[in-house]
Amino acid sequence: MVRTFSDIRGFAFVTAQVVLLAAFIVLPEWRPEESGNFFDESKPFRQIILVLFEFAALVMGLAGAYGIRKFITPFPKPVEHNELVTTGLYALVRHPLYGSILSAGTGWALYNCSIPHMLMMIGAMAFFSFKAGYEETLLQERHPEYSEYRKHTKKFFPFIY
Repeated sequence: MVRTFSDIRGFAFVTAQVVLLAAFIVLPEWRPEESGNFFDESKPFRQIILVLFEFAALVMGLAGAYGIRKFITPFPKPVEHNELVTTGLYALVRHPLYGSILSAGTGWALYNCSIPHMLMMIGAMAFFSFKAGYEETLLQERHPEYSEYRKHTKKFFPFIY
């Protein structure tokens, strides 16, 4: 089987995504020493934030996966039998699976007040923005109506971004 540049690039994106996730998991928590009282006193608030972010991640992940269940792939290149999905959650957001990952990671970083994890989430946002841009180029080639769809939907988070 002959590999195209698109296939190699897709494999690189998936590999980078796995490395990013692994790095997030093993990254040590760090918060300034003087945050002790704030960290202890803010725990109930941080727990609410965590639940909200994780719930949003779960809903976006499940609804997003269900919406493209016939076409889902970890690679940015659409599968051959791909159809443009613009209903369900995809009527509000173009990349809910990426949004789900970002929401889950951000919730965890905020809950732990971990500066390295917060910085990692900024990097993850940049990575997923780049990956989504590449994916959107491929979708535009396959579905000319994608540019109109793109004008009316957010990228990762409904009503926000």
